[in-house]
Amino acid sequence: MRIESEKIKPTDYQISYLFKLLKRRTFSISHSTMPTFEEHRRFVNNNPYRAWFIVKINGTNVGAAYVQYDNSVG
Repeated sequence: MRIESEKIKPTDYQISYLFKLLKRRTFSISHSTMPTFEEHRRFVNNNPYRAWFIVKINGTNVGAAYVQYDNSVG
């Protein structure tokens, strides 16, 4: 098994992938109502994290992870 990460730059593909992940969530951490795609795009372009990655296993996207400025991981 090969685990990799792809840094969020952000590209259109990454923004779309992160939005798909957001739509699949059962519980919301960062919002009370689902943002529109454009609101999401602005959030990702603002890059509110110290580091943000798409996580891949064997070349397939499986999720995302980020490091906040207080060094917590999400």
